[in-house]
Amino acid sequence: NSIGGSNPPASAKTKRDDFMSSPFCIMIPKMTHAFEQPIPEDNEKIAIDPKKEERYEPGEYQVDISESEARKDIEKNFPEFKDKKIEYLSEGMGSTAFVVNEEIIFRFAKNEKADASIEKENRVLHKVQAYVDLAIPNFEYRRKGPKGFNLIGYKKIAGRGLKKEDLISREGEVNIGLTQQLSKFFKQLHSIPITVAKEWGLEEKNFRSVYENELEDAKDYVYPLLKEKYPDDFQKIKEYIENLFSNYLSDPKNFEYNTPEHTPAVLHGDLEAEHIIFDEDSKNITGIIDWGGIRIGDPDYDIFRPYSHFGKKFLSEFLKNYPHPNPDLLIQKVDFFFRAQMIHRVVRPVILEDIEGINWHLPRLRKQALGIGYWYDELKENQTSNPK
Repeated sequence: NSIGGSNPPASAKTKRDDFMSSPFCIMIPKMTHAFEQPIPEDNEKIAIDPKKEERYEPGEYQVDISESEARKDIEKNFPEFKDKKIEYLSEGMGSTAFVVNEEIIFRFAKNEKADASIEKENRVLHKVQAYVDLAIPNFEYRRKGPKGFNLIGYKKIAGRGLKKEDLISREGEVNIGLTQQLSKFFKQLHSIPITVAKEWGLEEKNFRSVYENELEDAKDYVYPLLKEKYPDDFQKIKEYIENLFSNYLSDPKNFEYNTPEHTPAVLHGDLEAEHIIFDEDSKNITGIIDWGGIRIGDPDYDIFRPYSHFGKKFLSEFLKNYPHPNPDLLIQKVDFFFRAQMIHRVVRPVILEDIEGINWHLPRLRKQALGIGYWYDELKENQTSNPK
């Protein structure tokens, strides 16, 4: 099972001294809002807790785990795995994963933020499993690893990350069976009573505040880099970003999920394609992994990542089995969430002084903003003209 495959290669870490000598460094403001513009607000109808969310702070890369170090820590904490086959599996923003005997996944938290997410997963996942049919990780092994961060292990769910070609044929036909499985999963997850979820300690996110903060992050961290790297395109991209956020934040319908048909829900929060486990033998989805983003909030948010990977035809088929009170509004919102994510993905490497991450995400943001591409496969480095 994988972690965070939609991000740049795991080697995308840059030492501070390398970064400080780069042309990007001088462009990063610390506490400025040079491009600030007011965003219209409508606070009359907000179904969620109106508390102000904190500004984004990524977990720093504090722990790098080699295969030999992982073996040492696993064998020390779990002697039953001594002399077993231990292999590197994958690495994401918060965790590094290894597989033992192709049966047990061990995840090492790399920073405080990831460590807190694993604590949350450990507290609630066994409770979530009672509500959903698909398998989710059951943390059977848990110790403190490097720097006191969590080291957890669970039985590997049979399969590998779902790929677009598993769900969408070459002819563009959507696999109805797999789409129904995803629809059923979301219906089950989003039906968990919120009162119960709050008893588990899950927090409810104020999505208006989240995206107000993301706009400020774009102004502080993304605009200076865009102006330096793409001076001819900067004004167009700036207007694109501000119009995108203004349209979302100023429309009260985007925050009205307080009807019997559409209420705040328990969210997976990070359902990238690689977090959906697909078994090639049975041709079925077998499980859902990487629950560090679990929270309470707008259920429409959970749909945007599958949409971003599988497209509009998938969403159309999905909605046949996942009724929505306003499908047109849903389509607008998942489009916004997808585009906003492409902007936000530039923020993290800037804050972490990660040049390779900047060079990975900034061109993709430019292409989407200028209409050169929209879907992930259209935003590759060699895509330079409008796709047909």
